Amino acid sequence: MVDKVLTYGLIQVGSDAWLAKGQRATPGSIVLIHGNGNEPIGVNDFLQLLRSERGSAINRQWLLYDLRESLEDEFQN
Repeated sequence: MVDKVLTYGLIQVGSDAWLAKGQRATPGSIVLIHGNGNEPIGVNDFLQLLRSERGSAINRQWLLYDLRESLEDEFQN
């Protein structure tokens, strides 16, 4: 099934923290944010979370990826 999804140029991802639904990110959480205007509550919560955890993000305890870009180089052995 993953190969079929990839043929459409899509990336199959999952998450365990949907901020717009009131779910909280915990250590190790995968958080998806839709910055297209359809999820203003989630975007605002994420920006607030970034401000409060700025030090962790700067010290690379958080890894933020833009899924529009390839992650291939990040995960090569």
